[in-house]
Amino acid sequence: MAVGAPRAPRVELLGVVGLLLAFAVDSGAVELFSPAFLDVWNGSDATLSCRFTSWAPIGSATSALWSYLPDSGGPDNSFFYYSDGREYPGTDIHFKGRVSWAGDFSKQDASICLRDVQFRDNGTYICIVKNPPDVDGTRAKQVLRVFVRDNLNPTDNLNPTDNLNPTDNLNPTDSVTTASVGSAAVVVTGLDALKGFILLVEIIVLD
Repeated sequence: MAVGAPRAPRVELLGVVGLLLAFAVDSGAVELFSPAFLDVWNGSDATLSCRFTSWAPIGSATSALWSYLPDSGGPDNSFFYYSDGREYPGTDIHFKGRVSWAGDFSKQDASICLRDVQFRDNGTYICIVKNPPDVDGTRAKQVLRVFVRDNLNPTDNLNPTDNLNPTDNLNPTDSVTTASVGSAAVVVTGLDALKGFILLVEIIVLD
């Protein structure tokens, strides 16, 4: 039997292939995207957006975790978790009954809705998505800023002419004054005042 070059054991080759595959898996990571700021009116509903990309297919183990960091500082507090079509609200009374799922994993969307936003909701909201085996990645952050909705005074929408005196829009010639001397009467209109005065003098002289 001819003697050739020694061949690498099959086990060693499989080990090398396994290491290469492991490296390829670890080189990918979930990437998340959120707007830096979200401005909303006090008392309105806000959609906290979180989009992501992942090299792994979406499955029942795909999950999203939301946490909140108040403006006053301190550790972030997880308040909402979603996986396999189910919502898991946190125990924080601050958000109780106000948070619901608004995303769609099949569209790489992990957004949530926060209802009846209050000033106490100001702060930074953090979204984390895990899509096994793609479980490493960044965190999406966005700052929620709540503003006062201006209350219009009932008269603010009135036309400036709505409060005019009934005679304010009258033409100067529309005002009529009647002067009576004896049996004679003279009607004096705005622009004819001078003529009327002369006529009045003549009537007095004739009397």
